[in-house]
Amino acid sequence: MDNPHYEFYRLIIKHGLTKEEIDSFYFKCSQWSKKMEQQKAEGYIHFHPLFEEFLLFLPSKLDAKKGIQACDSQKLFEPLFQELAKFLN
Repeated sequence: MDNPHYEFYRLIIKHGLTKEEIDSFYFKCSQWSKKMEQQKAEGYIHFHPLFEEFLLFLPSKLDAKKGIQACDSQKLFEPLFQELAKFLN
């Protein structure tokens, strides 16, 4: 697990997320990805509402910044987490 390409998996283990929490997280990320693509097709350029949804849904065991950065570095739901990372500053 020292491989830098597995940052999100390392967070999962470190914070003891359950299988249900992980499955729910992946399902929700899939939904947000589809929603973002639909919004892009409709001409949206700002995705702050998705970021807000992410913050509200994120398991309390995870830090939003670390979670977004880990998913982005691991290339999970890549377009989604690239957009969400823009709101971390």
